[in-house]
Amino acid sequence: MSPASATTQYKPQTPTFVPVPSANPFTPTPTTIETIENKIRAHIFAKRIRLVDLFADFDKLRSGFVSAPQFRRCLGGAMERGVVSAPLTETEYATLADFYRGTNIDTNDRIKWIDFVDSIDK
Repeated sequence: MSPASATTQYKPQTPTFVPVPSANPFTPTPTTIETIENKIRAHIFAKRIRLVDLFADFDKLRSGFVSAPQFRRCLGGAMERGVVSAPLTETEYATLADFYRGTNIDTNDRIKWIDFVDSIDK
């Protein structure tokens, strides 16, 4: 009996799972934004809520921007009407606020509600 036939040779198996580098969990990704927006969209359309009217009340100068607490208050008020879906979590509010936050130095602390409403109404 030869030594090669007496012992089984080690054959490494090829991995079936290849880890993919994950995105930073704190950076809003289009999939998480889209998921949150779909949740809001379903509730808004089911209850026939007009988001434009809610946000326009807080934007007296019609600049298209509201503060983060005002954004939270408008969205919270819209989501609490009816019992179609669960209200948003704090993480979901923060993710939306970060995604729609202004990029200009003057609007960095404000949320661009016009873009948010346009994306929900599409």
